[in-house]
Amino acid sequence: MSKARLLQQRNAMKAKRPDFVRQQGHSSIRLANDKKWRQPKGQHSKLRRKFRGKVAQPSPGYSSPRLVRGLHRSGLKSVNVSNLFGLEGLKPAEHGIVLSGMGRKKKIDVVRKALEMKLRIFNLKNPESFLKAVEDELAKKKEEAKKKHDKKEKSKEEAVKKAESKKEKEELTAEDKKEAEDQEKRNVLEKK
Repeated sequence: MSKARLLQQRNAMKAKRPDFVRQQGHSSIRLANDKKWRQPKGQHSKLRRKFRGKVAQPSPGYSSPRLVRGLHRSGLKSVNVSNLFGLEGLKPAEHGIVLSGMGRKKKIDVVRKALEMKLRIFNLKNPESFLKAVEDELAKKKEEAKKKHDKKEKSKEEAVKKAESKKEKEELTAEDKKEAEDQEKRNVLEKK
């Protein structure tokens, strides 16, 4: 059977597959919110003993065809990528990637490389617009940082100028004080 036909078959099987809820999941809010299946363990459990009329349990009959098991719905094998080295050896006809566990800078590099290699990225709808938006944001951030740095430098220069002018005033006042003291001494000496 071809891969496309098997994928269609898997989709049809998944549509019929029931939700596997844990035992007594409907009776407790805490258990109802927990969607994970748990094997029933009770000694007298009707669900464990597979009585008729009880909810369905996972079994091999519900599984996907072996050739398409674990594939993405597009038919490509999904590969988690967290750095540039994860892209090595991937083929666009067989693999698609999921970006995970990286910051924005590294993500930009990986997306660029993936676009060069013509790989499909499953968790980005439009990689080109993502790149453009992030680059614009980074440029804006850089510009703001430059403005902030210039403002800081300007305020430092102003502070230095203020300090120098204050020092000059203090020197002038020191000279004035000295002259006033000299004048007082002269006055005292002239009185005698």
